[in-house]
Amino acid sequence: MTGERFTRGRLPHWFVPDAFTFVTYRLAGTIPLSVINELERKRERLFATPPRDGDLAAHRHRINKIVFADYDAYLDSHITIDWLRNPDIATLIRESLHFMKQKNFFVHCYTIMPNHVHILIRSLAKATIPKTIARRDARRNPLTKLMQQHKSFTARRANAILGRSNEFWQLESYDHWVRDERELENIVAYINGNPVKAGLCVRAIDWQWSSAAERFALDGDMSGWLT
Repeated sequence: MTGERFTRGRLPHWFVPDAFTFVTYRLAGTIPLSVINELERKRERLFATPPRDGDLAAHRHRINKIVFADYDAYLDSHITIDWLRNPDIATLIRESLHFMKQKNFFVHCYTIMPNHVHILIRSLAKATIPKTIARRDARRNPLTKLMQQHKSFTARRANAILGRSNEFWQLESYDHWVRDERELENIVAYINGNPVKAGLCVRAIDWQWSSAAERFALDGDMSGWLT
């Protein structure tokens, strides 16, 4: 299993006990259907190519990362819906992420972009479910439940701030459980670097709505890692 993909209506669909999970979710309507279809066709074309080393799982893993980077690059360069720029909404999202600790999950790294959010999250409680939990069995997936609660709560509050009542978060999401230390370091660097790559700031610690800025303000550490 690859443990990652874009999904509709389930966020996220894999849960690996005691592992770090990288989750990205976005505002409703931020990627047109035509772009989504184009990127999914690209994914299928790449899947149709034979693995370079015969390792099909690694092959699919690389392809999913490539397509995710395309999705994220589109979000960074097409910021037409930017409700998360609102300081009240960004504060709401950040406070909700911190509240997850009361639900036995801890967000070690995060960045709240104008139209999407990246988080690196890990369970604090010893899980009792098997590692091979079915991808559609949301009733047994504690991270799925947590993210659904987070999105539902923040959507209601954010819509009240904006004076609207339509869909706030898009159902599609990306989730990926981290396999080793090297990948963990790369994901933390990716999360911290997203505002810089998108041209929103010069240094990661300058982006207010991030763990990089939060950790730097706390003790001067520039790792962007919350402990």
